Amino acid sequence: MACGCKKRQKHVHEVLGSVKIYDEKGECHNHRFAGMTGEAVSVRNGKSHIHYVYAKTEISDGHRHEFQVATLIEDPIGEIEEDK
Repeated sequence: MACGCKKRQKHVHEVLGSVKIYDEKGECHNHRFAGMTGEAVSVRNGKSHIHYVYAKTEISDGHRHEFQVATLIEDPIGEIEEDK
């Protein structure tokens, strides 16, 4: 690039899942969710990136849950060695 800046990551990910909730009686109900992350946010001086996710579950047992998370897409299980 002519400006000498790093190319900015521009992508999103689909997120799918479910959460099982157990009440005080030990009874379980399941909430499913689906959505998209926000665009990549650079971290570690551009060496990595995260995505923010805000989602609501479907309604189950008369209610739903909302949640917010940040994901680390690269090296999710810690295999990359830190710079020495």
